[in-house]
Amino acid sequence: MARHSDRNFYLKFPADAFQRETKKAKCFRLGNSDVWIPKSQIVYEDTQDGETSITLPEWIVIEKGIESFADQDWLDAGEPE
Repeated sequence: MARHSDRNFYLKFPADAFQRETKKAKCFRLGNSDVWIPKSQIVYEDTQDGETSITLPEWIVIEKGIESFADQDWLDAGEPE
């Protein structure tokens, strides 16, 4: 069984990307696709000034193919220890 990284990714996208939610997941329109994110995997979420910021585990970002929405400045600086 593959071990998942403990690293988190910080993503930013327009607040209107949020589409809908169920009891267990939120749906965001990212690019041309609807992407469902389990609420249990959302480490942090904030919406202000027309932008949504969300922090997710690396494995789910890769699994969902949404790496392009990662905040590159945050990745370059490295996650705080």
